[in-house]
Amino acid sequence: MQMPAGVKYDAPPFSGVDNATTPPRYVICMSPAAGTVLAARGDGRLCINSQGERWRETDGNGTFEVAADCAWDNTSCANLPR
Repeated sequence: MQMPAGVKYDAPPFSGVDNATTPPRYVICMSPAAGTVLAARGDGRLCINSQGERWRETDGNGTFEVAADCAWDNTSCANLPR
């Protein structure tokens, strides 16, 4: 199946709500679509969680870590591939 023009990220099925916490917590991540420049350069997944943290990660653990991930509002992202 060919991706529609302009699609840059794939959204997996969402199943990440932790109802055992109060309030419930979630993490949503989208991966660069296969065959795009973003995927080829290892741009990482875009993630957001219920605490309002937004980051681009390359380690794949779904947890924001200042030392390993890059916040969306950080324009340098020097620690991640470009």
